[in-house]
Parts: sequence; C-alpha cells; structure tokens
Amino acid sequence: MKSRHKRPVSLLVAIAVAAGVVALGVGSALAAAGDLDAAFSGDGKVTTPVGSNAIARGMAIDSRGRVVVACTCYNGSSPQFGIARYRPNGSLDPAFQGGTVLTPIGNFDNVAEDVAIDETEIGYLLGVLRRYMWTPLQARDIVHAFSGVRPLYDDNAENPSAVTRDYVFEIDGDPGTPPLLSIFGGKITTYRKLAEHALGRLAPWFSKMAPAWTTGAPLPGGDIGGTFADFAAQLQRDYPALPNSLLLHYARLYGTRARDLLGAVRTCADLGRHFGGNFYEREASYLRGTEWATTAADILDRRTKHGLHLTPVQRADFEASIGK
Repeated sequence: MKSRHKRPVSLLVAIAVAAGVVALGVGSALAAAGDLDAAFSGDGKVTTPVGSNAIARGMAIDSRGRVVVACTCYNGSSPQFGIARYRPNGSLDPAFQGGTVLTPIGNFDNVAEDVAIDETEIGYLLGVLRRYMWTPLQARDIVHAFSGVRPLYDDNAENPSAVTRDYVFEIDGDPGTPPLLSIFGGKITTYRKLAEHALGRLAPWFSKMAPAWTTGAPLPGGDIGGTFADFAAQLQRDYPALPNSLLLHYARLYGTRARDLLGAVRTCADLGRHFGGNFYEREASYLRGTEWATTAADILDRRTKHGLHLTPVQRADFEASIGK
C-alpha cells in the first residue's frame, strides 16, 4: 500500500478480510515513497478478529495518535457494529474496553435512507391544515412526501422534545499538534454561524487566520442590488419572449445566476427539450454543470421542485433522458 503524500503525515487505510479488520498504518516518519511504518505492529499491519464478514466502514486518527477503525460484522447470524482502537505502536488500546467494542444492531436493512412518514404523522399534519381550510384536505390530496433524519446531540434531557436543536463542538488537540474538531447537530439555516464558530474554535492553531467575513456576503446569485420585484421585472424586460412564470422561477431559484443559465437564449425553443411545466433541458444542463446534480431526483426533487409539477409520464421521460 503506497501513500501519495510527499511529506510526513499520519495516514490510516483499512480493508476488510473474512473474519477481521486489517489496519494498515503509516506513521509520522514515512519511509521512502511512503512505505508502511514498521513502528506500527512491526510491519505496518495488524489484524484484529471481530466476527465474520467484517467490513471496515471508516477510520480516523485522534490527537494522541491512536487509530480508530469502525466496521460492521456478524456474530453468527446477528449483525454487529464494531469499533477497534489501536495505540500508535499498533497494539489494541486496553483502556478502550480491551481495544474492541461490538454492539448488536438488529438488521443491516434498517438504514436511515429508508425513513418514511407514517399514517399517524400524515394524519397529524392533515389535522393541522384542516384548521385553516374551508374544504378539509384528505390523504388522497397528497402528491408528494419526503422524510429526513436529523442528528441531535444527546444532552440527557428526560423528554426527547427538549433535546437541544443547537450544535455542539468538541475539540481535541494540544498546542503544536493538529486539532480534531467534532461537530454534533446543526442545521442548514444556521450553517454560516456554525462555520464561523468552528473557525473561531480552531483559531488558536492558526495564528494567521483572517476574521469572519461572511455576515454581509451574499450567497451565489443573491447580489441583486435592490428589491426582488425590481430584479424580476428587469429580467422580464431583458427576455421579453420568455413566459413571465418561467422567468420568475429562474429569478427565485438562481437570482443573478439566472443570466448565466439563460445566456443568449431568446425564445423557449432555445431552452432545449421541454419536459413539462417550467422545466426545460437547459436548466437540467445548468444544474449538472454547476450544482453537481447527477440523477433525475437531484434535479427534480432536491435542487428544484419540478417533480411536483410533472406528470408520471413526464417524469419518466426525463428520467429516461438522464438516467435515474
């Protein structure tokens, strides 16, 4: 196993074997061309039996040089999650419950990606909406649903509803050694404050760090220089042959970047294939080129809400053109 690093670093690579985890350690004093560090278990490798069909899922090195490897494995037919912690010399860390901790986890099929809203939650939300609607909404009126998993920091609150929704930092490291900053919680609406706070915690290790600057900086496309209504009206004047609803969509989603998307477009024919609603091929190409969209769901459901306005046939046509 060769390292691509050209200077001394600490590096861990883990691979899975039939009945254990192999940790390949490269220490802070690399040999020529990044050869394995013989100070790590004698030859740079160590095998730790943890169960059958073990697969290393992640790895890290803490501020004390201890190597931590996370894996999944089986104890007979029972799935387990495992953690192994090694000292810098490659031996298991006896202070960490002997060096390994194995926890039964039930079923590997129970993953966060499968979380979905249930009938009780649907009923609750419909009940809230019915208080404000002349014609009560029914479950059959729902056209789309999504669910997500939000990590929360366990602050030992007795009531789960009282658990803090704020983020929590933990930092490990001493002056002269690289720090490890762990972030628990957080949400998209406070990401700028979280980032500034994180850099503030790291400042003791970076004496030349510049002060925070993002408070007054517009997000990409946000530099409209006036009211949104004025900006949207000017966009309509600049592209008079395009539908106002389409230009309003571009203005709302992309701000001043709408001009990058539209470029020399003059008519709807210049926008490429029309998939339905306000969705054209040109926008899909723009999202793939600038916002890392790769699948139909990335474009229809995550970057935009076009998926709510396309018929099943229209959606299938777009999925066939880009691949799901």
